[in-house]
Amino acid sequence: LSCCYCCDSKRATLIVTVIDMLLAIIIMIMLTISRTDPKLVTDELNQEEINHIQKYYVLSMVSQGIGLGFNIATIVGALLYNRRLIILGIVWTIIGVVLTFIYGAGLARATDYPISAFLMFAWVSLNFYVWYCYLLLSVYL
Repeated sequence: LSCCYCCDSKRATLIVTVIDMLLAIIIMIMLTISRTDPKLVTDELNQEEINHIQKYYVLSMVSQGIGLGFNIATIVGALLYNRRLIILGIVWTIIGVVLTFIYGAGLARATDYPISAFLMFAWVSLNFYVWYCYLLLSVYL
């Protein structure tokens, strides 16, 4: 995605942020489906997991919506070579990771949480790498 050159970093930032937006939209759809019609997800989730999702539905939807707003700011920052907007995306990603671990801690007793935690850590690490390269290069622009 990025070899820390100007155009590559911009492109990588855009690609990673768009993928992040798509994942947020998919999560929002899945949360809504599991809340409105739990029978559709009973094969995949047990009752404890469904109750956990329903308990934190509003928090999850609000945080995903705020995340989409910060993703838009990150895309605008990449297009305009604006470091401050990219930093906003990084700050929200850190907040999002904290919220995810807090939210996911209750779910950890009910499911295979270590696998999803590892995947989230890998995805966030990729985000930070791409955004760090972009910020490093934007100092010289």
